[in-house]
Amino acid sequence: MKKIYIALMALLAVAACKEKEINLASRVILPQTEELVVEAENVPTLAVEVISDGDWVVVTPDWISASPRYGRGDGTILFNIADNYSNGEMNADRQATVSVECASGAVSFLVKQAGDPMKGNVYLPVKEIKDGGVYLLVAPNKDGETTVAVPITSNYGYIQVTTEIMGDAEKIALPTEDNGFKFIAVEGGWNIRQVANDRYVFLKGTYNSFNVAAEIPEDAAPVWTVTFDADGYATITNVGMNKWVQYSQNYNSYGCYPSAQDSGVLPRLYEKVENQ
Repeated sequence: MKKIYIALMALLAVAACKEKEINLASRVILPQTEELVVEAENVPTLAVEVISDGDWVVVTPDWISASPRYGRGDGTILFNIADNYSNGEMNADRQATVSVECASGAVSFLVKQAGDPMKGNVYLPVKEIKDGGVYLLVAPNKDGETTVAVPITSNYGYIQVTTEIMGDAEKIALPTEDNGFKFIAVEGGWNIRQVANDRYVFLKGTYNSFNVAAEIPEDAAPVWTVTFDADGYATITNVGMNKWVQYSQNYNSYGCYPSAQDSGVLPRLYEKVENQ
């Protein structure tokens, strides 16, 4: 039976690694480096030991070189990670899987390389929305800080917010798109779905909070309309309940109300854009 093992011989000062065991083809137990996190530039060479009783080959993305790329039996592979720059400018974060493959399977680890935090998951304010677009709900809190809505993780509740963002009122960057809401065109308006857990946002009953679920119940009100004023503030109205989304500066959360609230603020919508 062909077996292959790899182990990190030198951990980088700039890298964080986790170890685990996995089964390959229900036959081979392999120690595996699950994740390697490195800086955007000047990454030291990484040495990986291979222990094998057969042939093996290395598979990498074009920004990670391996020497040697194939071999037989035990050996050491040297990996070099290129600086995350193009034309003198730092790129967005990137990641890729590196594998050492043999007849019985492969040992893989994920390489995550840092980049410019203002590239990647970047959002700009808009005054119209499009089918399938991903948007942030953005509003100022009572201290004037920019807040971004956080997806609901239970089956219902008010939408909470965070101020842990990069950028300003004109351009927001986040490490992931998990704070995004996808707008899907339907008859009469839009369905709204949370990107983080792929769950729909709708109203049900008489509450001013939201319900979320993977499937829309028959007795739910799932259709929303969106209009913008001249300054870009969005009125997001639930058609079935005739209520609209407002950020409460007193409670620091979003609800859906049948009338204007004393501390209620309409959100602005920021669309995820590419190649920023």
